Amino acid sequence: MVSNILRPIVYDLVLSISRQITARIWVALPTVLATFLVSSLIHELVFYNNRRLKPTEEVTCFFLLRGVLLAVETGIKKPLKGKFTVSRIVGKEVQNQLH
Repeated sequence: MVSNILRPIVYDLVLSISRQITARIWVALPTVLATFLVSSLIHELVFYNNRRLKPTEEVTCFFLLRGVLLAVETGIKKPLKGKFTVSRIVGKEVQNQLH
């Protein structure tokens, strides 16, 4: 549900801006980072509304770390153009977590 909300609002918007500013190979990096940033802020608000406690920013750090690591992975994979592959076991596990 979150990805269905964030894709048109954040991802597509930042993607269109990134296409005008950066080279095609790097377009996904700011897009992924912006999407994870907005997702982290949404999660902080949800936790705040549920607990009524001051946000500790642990959730934000977690999502930003995931966003940075995904951006690094994307940045490494693109220049290699399929020369680097993840084992099927790891790939299958990641795919299961995404769905």
